[in-house]
Amino acid sequence: MKLLVLNGPNLNMLGYTGAAPTGEMTLTELNKALARYGTEIREDLELVFYQTNHEGQLIDLVQKAALQYDGLLFNPSALCYYSVALHDAVEHAGLPVVEVHLEDVSRGKEAGQHSIIAEVCAAQFMGRHLDSYKEALDFLMDLVEKR
Repeated sequence: MKLLVLNGPNLNMLGYTGAAPTGEMTLTELNKALARYGTEIREDLELVFYQTNHEGQLIDLVQKAALQYDGLLFNPSALCYYSVALHDAVEHAGLPVVEVHLEDVSRGKEAGQHSIIAEVCAAQFMGRHLDSYKEALDFLMDLVEKR
């Protein structure tokens, strides 16, 4: 099973800013922890990690994902609130997509807003930091197996 873990804007700054929701954990450390967790559950799991701050690149990667991957674990970051283009790319991706966030995206400075990306995803996991990613990965692997 080959899955893409796609992270959006500013997640490359995890662990380098005082306000990082994961404390001192960097994105590289988060990716390593998720890969370790995934391969403990499923030996044939291949996770490919990618992060970009550019909306167009995210759209390109989502569009190409169906040709290369069995599923997509996606943290669109703040783009989840307003990117209709990303919404449409996910909607037409042709593979299972699960949205994930380190924090609860219904709180904080964007309070009262909701993720428009969640509308076209199989599920959304948020608010539990690394555990959100682990839960999302579990859900996505089960979903892919059932296809």
